[in-house]
Amino acid sequence: HKNGGGAAMPTNAWYQNLLVGSVNDGYLTPANRAYTVPYILDFTGPIPGVRVQFPHILSGDTIVQLSAVESHGLTLGTVGGKDGTTVVDKVYMVDEDSPPRQLGLGLKWTPKAETEDGTATPTDGPTTPTMRSQIIRGMPYVTMAYTGGIVPAVAAQVPLRGTPTIDGRKMDAKSQFWNDLGKQETSSSSSSSSS
Repeated sequence: HKNGGGAAMPTNAWYQNLLVGSVNDGYLTPANRAYTVPYILDFTGPIPGVRVQFPHILSGDTIVQLSAVESHGLTLGTVGGKDGTTVVDKVYMVDEDSPPRQLGLGLKWTPKAETEDGTATPTDGPTTPTMRSQIIRGMPYVTMAYTGGIVPAVAAQVPLRGTPTIDGRKMDAKSQFWNDLGKQETSSSSSSSSS
């Protein structure tokens, strides 16, 4: 079970979809999403990390529904480490330093180490490359903290309209953005980014 310390998981929580189903089996689906208000978050973007989507409201006489175009989201995550080899697992775990509570929970991504029998197990320690994000109800922005040499990245599946600004700095031609067309540029922003 990926809930960090083995504690009981909350039931009927607004973020419950992040804790049940395929995430416990080691893979993610679009069903692993949370409606944080105002954003819809999921974890099936083009790189490991949090995909942030702004919802569209569909309404009628008897229904109001939030929906999003998945390819219009931005994914805050990583494509690897400074050495080119450190890659975190695409599947997150509950961060034991920020367990589930009424308003949210912390998630983390770490590399998986392969054992002799070929199975992969999460690695953890003070120097382990790790990404951490707080998923909070009503969050006005999304943050990700990076440790252990992970290079931050923002991925967009559609072309961006303008030059992005990360940590108050405009990104230049060396910035790292990936899209479905396979265009790749590299990023060396500071150790935390927000979208």
